[in-house]
Amino acid sequence: TGETVLCDRYFYSCLANLRARGFKHDKWIYEISKEIIRPDAAFFFDIPVETAVERVRSRESEKDRYIDMDLQYKLKDEYELICK
Repeated sequence: TGETVLCDRYFYSCLANLRARGFKHDKWIYEISKEIIRPDAAFFFDIPVETAVERVRSRESEKDRYIDMDLQYKLKDEYELICK
């Protein structure tokens, strides 16, 4: 309605996260997603998983945080599939 909204996570990050966690064939995800407004533009910044994790861990509050590396690689794969 004439407003501009910028966000770093939205529909595609939700979809990639669910698919990476094993919900690829669950129809409810796609049924729900029909009601979500699609963005006019989406950008995917493709960086190595290791670089992303290094950036997270460079923050003092995140330096000891557990990060599931297998999940991170699955997420990257799902984002790439969504972009195609």
